[in-house]
Amino acid sequence: MLLLSIFISLALATDILLALSLSWPWWLAILMFIVFIIGYVVVYALLCWLFAIFIPKNDERPPRKFYTTITRITCHFLITIFNLKIIVIGKEQLKKIPAFLFISNHQSYFDPICQIGCYGRDDLTFIMKDNILKVPLIGNWLCSAGHLPLDRENNRNAIITIQKSVRRIDQGYPIGAYPEGTRSKSKKLGEFKDGLFKVAVKAKQPIVVTIIDNAYRLKSRFPWRRTKILLKVCRVIEYEEYQNMNTHQISAMVREIIVKELELARKEYLWLQ
Repeated sequence: MLLLSIFISLALATDILLALSLSWPWWLAILMFIVFIIGYVVVYALLCWLFAIFIPKNDERPPRKFYTTITRITCHFLITIFNLKIIVIGKEQLKKIPAFLFISNHQSYFDPICQIGCYGRDDLTFIMKDNILKVPLIGNWLCSAGHLPLDRENNRNAIITIQKSVRRIDQGYPIGAYPEGTRSKSKKLGEFKDGLFKVAVKAKQPIVVTIIDNAYRLKSRFPWRRTKILLKVCRVIEYEEYQNMNTHQISAMVREIIVKELELARKEYLWLQ
């Protein structure tokens, strides 16, 4: 909301100044107001790209406060633009733990945007598909903010990402992952990839189990209707609880928690059905 307010204020000031100076008719002033908003958004995107382009994508330094803060602000902006209403439950639990493996189901491209924007952890970064981080501008920025690429077609590269994730948690930062590996695009929960849970086993830190629901409906509702999305921190699994389990057992336990929490939420909130 802050970023949108800034864009609107700048566009309005520019529009009024030029409209009075050039004696624009009312319809042209309205049209140019919209053009100015779009223009400021483009300028903002280009500035972000310039800040990110000089940082190598394989840089292993921890998330930088500047980039993670701007990322969170931008996520809030996108949440407003796409007319989302986010219901957040249990986010206070995340403030009590410095470093953890953040696990969630995965319904849409907007999942990390909602979770970064609304959980109140600027330092939360994600393990993402490597093709997302290859996108010009967006990829540069996400890498600069500390997000890590996962190459599912190359086991060696995947192991390197797991090792980087463990080091990130050892440095005191949370890292997020989607064990389904890809978007479900529906309310259905996909099968989990056990390998991601090696991060928790090696880092010996808590696993924070969360759910996101109704995000899959955004594509069919935008721009005509508002989309309500549920975010919930379901459970924090301490290392002592899973230290004697293998990754398959941990994966099965976490998936069971998510299945039950989604079922409970859909019974409690009619708009999720």
